Order: sequence, then structure tokens, then C-alpha cells
Amino acid sequence: MEADWLGDGRRIVLAGRDDKGTSRVYLLGFEDGRLQPLIDDASLPENAATLDGRHFFGSVRGRWFLFSADVGERRAVPHLQPDDNPLQWTADGRFLFVRRGGPSGPVPVEVDRIDVATGARTPWLKLAPRDQVGLLRVHPVHLVAGGGGYCYSYLRQRSDIYLVEGLR
Repeated sequence: MEADWLGDGRRIVLAGRDDKGTSRVYLLGFEDGRLQPLIDDASLPENAATLDGRHFFGSVRGRWFLFSADVGERRAVPHLQPDDNPLQWTADGRFLFVRRGGPSGPVPVEVDRIDVATGARTPWLKLAPRDQVGLLRVHPVHLVAGGGGYCYSYLRQRSDIYLVEGLR
């Protein structure tokens, strides 16, 4: 289940399935405990909410939208590709940082900065540990609000192989 806090600190937006198995995005208010369904057949990236907390990203059938957290209205985001994963906004809301290839994408992770007004995409950062032996994936990736810093984790698998001789 994907979820993210909204900027007011009193609500979260989350994705889940209803009792019939339909994927849906909900808004959960902590003051009243109300779980309000917002969007059917949608999914959320890890860092869905905008810095001001008034909007969040969601994907509906492979297309990205920016949704209003209050009324669920949506606006298409044409500059995002289906395999982009929105990570964070700049403080002024002018640029959006996205991970190419989705959460399980290739290594090193490539993060681009997109000018929301023009769609201009600029490579911004490549992330991977120095030692990539046994590296399976880099996930999750988190950017500090505005892109001033980052952290990430990774999954590695190592194994040993032994040669045994002279067995009968």
C-alpha cells in the first residue's frame, strides 16, 4: 500500500483495494477518522504529495495526473512518462524531480529535473553505491524538499560457491 502525508499533517492520501478488489485512492483524515474514496483504478508513487500538501500525484492506466487533495479534481501532467516516478518538487514548485524507470528501474538510478511549464528534462543525479557487486536494486530514493539532499537504500544479494573434489 502506498501512502503519503499531506502538508497539513492531519491527513494522508493512500492507495489500496476495496472489498471487491478495485484499486482506489483514499483520503484519510485523522481528526474524524473518515476514509474518503477519491479516485478509482489509480496508484500512487512513494512521494505523492506536493510540498504545499494541497495536491498529490497519481497514475491512472499509465498516465500521470496531479490531483487536488480537497476535491479530487485532476489535471494531466503531460511531461511525465509512464515509467517516471515523481520524487520531489523544488521549493518554488517550478521543477519536479523524477526517477526514470520506476521504483525497480535500472542501476544506477537516474534522476531528472523537469521544468513543469515547458517539459524540458535535464539529467540531475545518478545514484548507486560504489560497490555494485550483487546489487539487485536501489529503492527507495528520497529527496529533501526542494532537492537539497537525498538518501537511498539498496538491496544486495551475495552468495558463496564452493568446489568439492574427490567425492565418490
